[in-house]
Amino acid sequence: MSRIHGIRISVLAIMVAGALLSQVATAQPTGHQSVTGTICRVDTRAGSIDLLTAVGHVVRIKRVTYAPGAGLKVTLRRAEVGMVALVPGTVCRIECDVAPSGSTATGVEVLQPAPGGGQ
Repeated sequence: MSRIHGIRISVLAIMVAGALLSQVATAQPTGHQSVTGTICRVDTRAGSIDLLTAVGHVVRIKRVTYAPGAGLKVTLRRAEVGMVALVPGTVCRIECDVAPSGSTATGVEVLQPAPGGGQ
């Protein structure tokens, strides 16, 4: 078997292929995505919403930005309810445009209002 500095060429090839594939996998895609989670923070000055998301045993906080003056459409059961419905504890689905700079909300659907109105 051919060796380079004591390492088999086939092992070296697998390591290089794995490194290249991991770089491709970590590249952030651009396009459109839907994020479902529970709101844990809303910053109206900065125009950002932090969502607590979970898949399996993995829990993450996903930050989604929005343009504060743009009038983000927020709906509950097909009725427009406005930004006042977005309080911590609200379960929602946020439609986002994804770019390398981050996710930008294009619309929000409230799936379950916060218990007690988020007070």
